[in-house]
Amino acid sequence: MKIPKDIEISPLGVMGFGRVNSEKDQPGFTASHTNIKLDGTGDGPSGVHALMNAVGNFNFKLESCYEFDKVANTYGANGKLVDLLVNKLKEDYEVLRAKIKKNDDTKKKSETEACDSCLVEEINKYMLDINSKLGTHINNDGLREASMKGTFEEFLYHLMFPDCPSVRFLVKPRPKFKYFPETKQNINEDIIFEKVNEALSADNPLQIADLCVLRDKNEKCLSTHVLTITGYKESCNKQKKCKKLFKVLNSLGEDWQVAHNDGWVDASSIIKNINPKANEPGVLQPGILSWLE
Repeated sequence: MKIPKDIEISPLGVMGFGRVNSEKDQPGFTASHTNIKLDGTGDGPSGVHALMNAVGNFNFKLESCYEFDKVANTYGANGKLVDLLVNKLKEDYEVLRAKIKKNDDTKKKSETEACDSCLVEEINKYMLDINSKLGTHINNDGLREASMKGTFEEFLYHLMFPDCPSVRFLVKPRPKFKYFPETKQNINEDIIFEKVNEALSADNPLQIADLCVLRDKNEKCLSTHVLTITGYKESCNKQKKCKKLFKVLNSLGEDWQVAHNDGWVDASSIIKNINPKANEPGVLQPGILSWLE
């Protein structure tokens, strides 16, 4: 069933809950740019904390504010395109910020030497390009305001949700946040299969975190990913050789789902790509699996 966009929760909005910082302990904590990290270090939003903090708040941006699927279907399956897009947006942010600051500083010294109309034209050029690439609808004033934000993450968040209020969902009883393992333990496929099956049997989709999707020549993980598991089954061929399958919902767009057997993938390959910490090989970190019940 396709959920209408005016009641569907934005995954990018939820991403704003994903960072661990002092804000999460403050009353009225809400998702914001401060929780989004896009600096190339791999220290990005945590799916576990996003789910935990989102449930605690239950205040969300909607998909109708900014259609994630359009961007995911364009860029999601191609990491190089994503990198190019992010780098171009970072460059735009720095250039626009410098141009606006220069014009404002000039105006303080001499009204006649400043050129507001020139600046409007410059911003318009970037506005058209950004809206085309991101599928946003930011106007000249909105882009100017976004460009003067203190960080690139805040700039990006403002582009996606410029005037979009958060909607509080009234759900009683409130879902409970669960995660596995609760403490570190050795990676064991059978235990993970058992926990996934247990949650899915209760109609609770799970989130699986820290999956390595890119390694260097020395097998060091360069990039991790998060998937949602919505199904689990065994598939056997004519020779009665069987393997376990997870049905996953990926954030790379509908095209990815279609190209990968509607999301049914080899469960063992997913588990084998769980990325342990370098100093703790073979150890499953707390919260690799998380879900609501």
